[in-house]
Amino acid sequence: MAFETRLKSDQPGQLDIEYSINGEHHQIFFKSDSIDFCWDASTQLCGTLLPSLIKTGHAHLASDIDPSLQDNVEKLCAIYGQWLDKEMTLTRAGSAESQKVEPLPAERGTGCFFTGGVDSFYTYLKNAKEITHIIYVHGFDVKLDQTEVRQQVSENLAAIANAFDVKLIEIETNFREIWDLTGPWGELTHGPALATIAHLLKRHISKVIIPASYTYNDLFMWGSHPITDPLWGDSQLSFVHDGCEARRTEKVAAIANSDIALKHLRVCYMTNTTEFNCGRCQKCQRTMINLLAAGALERCTTFPGAKLNFRKLKYITGTELNTRTFLKDNIIALSERKDPLSLKVRNALERSFNRPVLLRKAIRMVQMR
Repeated sequence: MAFETRLKSDQPGQLDIEYSINGEHHQIFFKSDSIDFCWDASTQLCGTLLPSLIKTGHAHLASDIDPSLQDNVEKLCAIYGQWLDKEMTLTRAGSAESQKVEPLPAERGTGCFFTGGVDSFYTYLKNAKEITHIIYVHGFDVKLDQTEVRQQVSENLAAIANAFDVKLIEIETNFREIWDLTGPWGELTHGPALATIAHLLKRHISKVIIPASYTYNDLFMWGSHPITDPLWGDSQLSFVHDGCEARRTEKVAAIANSDIALKHLRVCYMTNTTEFNCGRCQKCQRTMINLLAAGALERCTTFPGAKLNFRKLKYITGTELNTRTFLKDNIIALSERKDPLSLKVRNALERSFNRPVLLRKAIRMVQMR
């Protein structure tokens, strides 16, 4: 077999798994100070289905997998096959066995994946009445060796959980190592990675909410997606992909009403810096524009001293579909504001958005050197 897993150790607060890919062995760990993990057939399937399909074009469905998840696997194979333009085959291990379902507590909560960004805050505030746990995974968006940044993130999340009176679950893992070998994190693999984490936590939650990145009008192949996320559920855990009804500017306008969000908002992906939000990267600049359009830029305290860089705004390349989506969103939102700063920002963004495709790609190539 080109792809297989083996449980090496399952102790309170730590789980060790060996992944074997084409004869190469990868030691994967999951750690948490606050919870214990559930490694069952459903969890294993979430963590192996897509890597197996991509590496071999084939997946084997064990007979002890929860029947509701079994029914969804064929749909997942069809979706990934369409997205990747690749034939995906699936075999089943004979007739379904009687699955040995682990007894779970009657009173379990609702979890929400939460990084402290715009999508996280929007989804939490929208569903605050039912969310009991917020979940953060160290090693997904911030690398494990970025210890100083991780400490800042942990302190920020603890303050948010305390303010919202919910439980914080932090997990430390090198699991992304497997997914980076499988395919692009953003466009493809982070969705099943989140699904695996959720199943690990189902002794504590019966439902998990995944904040959406895009609207129903802007859907394309993406790791976490409204048509794939719900399919990772089984009879013990359900998935909800939340927030596709709102553009990013609308999400920021909604969270601008929360002092907690404006005090703790973290969007920066520049993890090689110790700054909470660098204020200079494209994502920081886009979010600052969102806040400007919502009239909340000055009230957000996590961009101290940061200024909009008009030279950079003019040369946002927009070669990627997701970047052009956010450019268009900001242009529409700023069109409703008539103050000089908003007009100046809008003009800069329109220049980027309307620049010919070949020129955008040439600028992108120069920026990558």
